[in-house]
Amino acid sequence: QAEQRWPGLKLPPDTPVLYEEVGGIVEPKKMIQAHVLRAWYHGAHVKTGEKCLGWEASTDGGVRVTTDYTTYITDKLVITGGAWIDQLVPELKGLCVPGRVTVAWFKPQKPDLYHHSRFPVWILHDAEQNVPFYGFPEFGKQAGVKLGKFSVGAELCDPDNQQREQQLEDVEPLQAALQRHMPHAVGELLQFSTCMFTMTPDKHFVIDTHPKHNQVGQ
Repeated sequence: QAEQRWPGLKLPPDTPVLYEEVGGIVEPKKMIQAHVLRAWYHGAHVKTGEKCLGWEASTDGGVRVTTDYTTYITDKLVITGGAWIDQLVPELKGLCVPGRVTVAWFKPQKPDLYHHSRFPVWILHDAEQNVPFYGFPEFGKQAGVKLGKFSVGAELCDPDNQQREQQLEDVEPLQAALQRHMPHAVGELLQFSTCMFTMTPDKHFVIDTHPKHNQVGQ
């Protein structure tokens, strides 16, 4: 049934499929801009281009934050450090570990099959590699079908010195997964990139207050 609905898809027999009709694609840069503008409209002060050097809880229950530009005094602090979170919250060292993951865009052999009007966003498990992959159909200004390896088993990395250049072993797993599940999408490699996933032992998000300072969220 899935292959009939999306002819560009090829799945092993008896593969369970979950289709979320209201799912779609959100462009991160545009959404971040929208959130920032909305916050600014409601009175937030937006500071960009500053590197956080550290923070400390004050004796009066507030927080002092030091950047490479100035120092801020505040009642509350929310730390969203991503791959650098363990540098800002040492208590999370070893629990929030950054990993390097690979992403590539391929020129489809049959573009009509993978246009966003005819093909959904996906997450699929490649049984041969025992690894989940995710991707997008062609949409927007970026040409090609996007495929990325999910965070499970990601190569550990230093966020300040991540290997961003394409390595020989980077593209083959992506091509192999695409060939097995979307054979008409495998074509010329148009673009390669890397990103980082910050992984936890149970693979769940960390949304909590600081273990020692209730005025700090993370």
